[in-house]
Amino acid sequence: MKISKICKTCEFNFDGICAGKGIYGYGEKITDMSIECNGWGISLEYYSEVINGMPWYIKEPFERGKIYFNEALHKLEEDDTEKGTQINIYDAIEKIYGIPWWELGEILGVKHTVVGYAACRGTIPRRKKKFASILCIPERFFDVIYSKELCELEKCKKKFHIISWCFMYCGYDVFCVSIIQ
Repeated sequence: MKISKICKTCEFNFDGICAGKGIYGYGEKITDMSIECNGWGISLEYYSEVINGMPWYIKEPFERGKIYFNEALHKLEEDDTEKGTQINIYDAIEKIYGIPWWELGEILGVKHTVVGYAACRGTIPRRKKKFASILCIPERFFDVIYSKELCELEKCKKKFHIISWCFMYCGYDVFCVSIIQ
């Protein structure tokens, strides 16, 4: 999402009169609302629009107080790049797989506190391979995952569900192995 840092969306725009310092001086009439300004601050109306337009992987950490608004704005702009913005793998697993981190521990064979620690501080090296294998996720995602890679995580989820189904109903036999491949 491109953030429009223009007079139209500025908190210092009072009915077309500038109350800030930037392109226009204090008290000057704004003649062009589309000018970008270095004295820009977000207006309440535009703030609401930006918050409502945020993707979940930026909005949820912001609403939980994990990132400040300026960082959320930076992440929104970063999200428009080729890689996208970096996101927490455990937030992505919760959203894409539908498994909250406190339930994920049981699936991964660890205590939920281990997953909670990993969600906050990162996955320790000795657990990455195991977690990646169980969840059918590339191990590198536990180092860093970007928003543009979420479609790849969706594919991993499908493979995870097939394998889970095979374990539950087939005992992971040859038929299931052929489905996965």
